[in-house]
Amino acid sequence: MRRRRDAYSCAAVLALTGWLAGCSALPAENMGSRPAPDQNDSQWQVACSTELSPGQRAELDSIESLMGASRNYAALAQLETLSFDSREHWLRWAQLLAKVGQLDDSQNAYSKIAEACNIPEAYHGLGVVAQKAGNLREGLDALKQAKQLAPADADIRNDLGVALLRDQQFDEAAFELRTAYELAEGQQRIGTNMVAAYFLQGGEASVGRLQEELQLSDELVKAGVNFSQRFEANDTKVAAQQAQSADAKPASSVEVSQAADSSSKGNGSAQVQSSEVQESPVTQPGSPITVAADNSVIDIQPGQCWVNAQIQSRPVEESIQVKVRDSEVKLKVTPAEFRRGIKRVVTKEGTKTYRVIPPTYKEIEEKVLVKPESKSLVVEPAVYKTVEEQVVMEEARTELEPCSTSGATAYGAKVAAMGFCTKAIPAKTKTVKVTKLVKPETTRTEVVPAEYKTVVRRVVDKPAEVVPIETQDEIDSLEIAELVKPAKAEETRVPAVAVAMNVLRYEGKPQIVAREAVCDRDLTRDMVRELQKKLDDLGYRPGEQDGLPGPDTMAALTKYQTDKGLASGALTVETAKQLELID
Repeated sequence: MRRRRDAYSCAAVLALTGWLAGCSALPAENMGSRPAPDQNDSQWQVACSTELSPGQRAELDSIESLMGASRNYAALAQLETLSFDSREHWLRWAQLLAKVGQLDDSQNAYSKIAEACNIPEAYHGLGVVAQKAGNLREGLDALKQAKQLAPADADIRNDLGVALLRDQQFDEAAFELRTAYELAEGQQRIGTNMVAAYFLQGGEASVGRLQEELQLSDELVKAGVNFSQRFEANDTKVAAQQAQSADAKPASSVEVSQAADSSSKGNGSAQVQSSEVQESPVTQPGSPITVAADNSVIDIQPGQCWVNAQIQSRPVEESIQVKVRDSEVKLKVTPAEFRRGIKRVVTKEGTKTYRVIPPTYKEIEEKVLVKPESKSLVVEPAVYKTVEEQVVMEEARTELEPCSTSGATAYGAKVAAMGFCTKAIPAKTKTVKVTKLVKPETTRTEVVPAEYKTVVRRVVDKPAEVVPIETQDEIDSLEIAELVKPAKAEETRVPAVAVAMNVLRYEGKPQIVAREAVCDRDLTRDMVRELQKKLDDLGYRPGEQDGLPGPDTMAALTKYQTDKGLASGALTVETAKQLELID
């Protein structure tokens, strides 16, 4: 627990992934530098310091704003103009590399940060990026290391649980996700993962007990059971594929690729994807099959081609007004005006003028709460003692033994009778050592103190003021000065300044839908060339109009489909009709 408190004391607040704290700083003279493209890994100087100047904090806040607007490429370019003098610079760099698809570079950066600083954020990011890159085992190891450094971090435990689900370790996954759910105080997304783990571990009975124990809603349980289908073992599918003969091919197959998001805030963690393949049963040539699409059942006729496509959230750009400067009142002082004449009277009448004293400022230090006080439970071990006890192996008893007794004769006979005497047999005991419970195992609550950061604010010490100045009358028998216009102070209100900013929001939720697609045999070069021309006319930049559906053409087509709210990922019939490629 002491180690965790020391770790959190060097934490800085990161908006995107809710990074946890914990670092070992480099020497003071090693301020860190971003590696050049051709620089060897061994020459990297990773800075683990958490100290940030106000200017550096403002620079990182600007980069966070770009990330919040999904302008990750611009954020990466802006970040790489800075000096990497703190671990926040390095962690953001590794995070942005993953967001722009540079998974190998991101994984390498996270590894170097983890090696230099030994902080949970680095191992957490490494685990998520490694899984996204397809390195499940390496990702699991990194997430386990992050858990050791920050065992009470709900996001780390959640991501480790999902990784264990992918590795078919359902018991361990259920434990990690139950822990993450309680740490996160019942977050729904973590609850969905937890229900999926319990369903894969013990089926409906296990989920029923979990629902009753935690009072889970039916909606959450249903979502978790549905989500568990992404992690079921595909042994049956593999066996079915091996049983197909070379001559018996399916008339149609449907491939479903689904992405599972395991992170928030953030803390900065990346998204991890998993995919499953489902094939339709073998059918005879010419027989129609049915596919569920948009909650309805449609008929697929021979000769048609179908795909499971994506309907992405449609980006909508809006312009909003942001006030960057408040309105204020400025004072303008007009001095008095006089008219001179010749009289044997007062030559200059006394009047009153004004002088503006500008405001003064002072700097004050203020403590800002960056991490509230929290509590953690620590297990107090049970206390035992060993004592010796006597165990009766054979109880004491009394036995009769034959013996001679005086005057013992049989009644009415002269023959001596048999005599018996009693004999006490003592008990037999054995000394054994017994371990007795003195104090049962209990828990105690430890309070993790709140963390504050001191900031310097410049506040008005004394506001501006207008000071009146009085002048005395001047008496002369020859010249006079008559007051024409007295001095005055005029107030001018400076309006607030607002700037227009373009923000991006998204309409609708992502969906996986079945759509009829243009078959490869029907996709001629002339059709592709016409598609490229129409996309180019609409401003989507499909590249060279060569009649080949290359990466640029498919990227432009996907962008067009997303903007129009159409299913993307292939040239569907509905898209082809909308572009008037077919009737």
